[in-house]
Amino acid sequence: MAQEKNNHTILCTTPKGSEQSIPRKDFELIYESWEGYLSDRIMRKDFSPDTRFSKYTISIIHQFVN
Repeated sequence: MAQEKNNHTILCTTPKGSEQSIPRKDFELIYESWEGYLSDRIMRKDFSPDTRFSKYTISIIHQFVN
């Protein structure tokens, strides 16, 4: 589950109940490159220099976009 915490942060909760606050800019970064990610032109590791939360972010975007 993901919900807006404030203008700069998204609060993500896993099915087991752990929480992670992820910067909104991380979602924007990955969403802007989403088509490249889906077509394998961009790999998850390519986001690593810019975000530590690519696993959470990709998972959440994938749920809402597909």
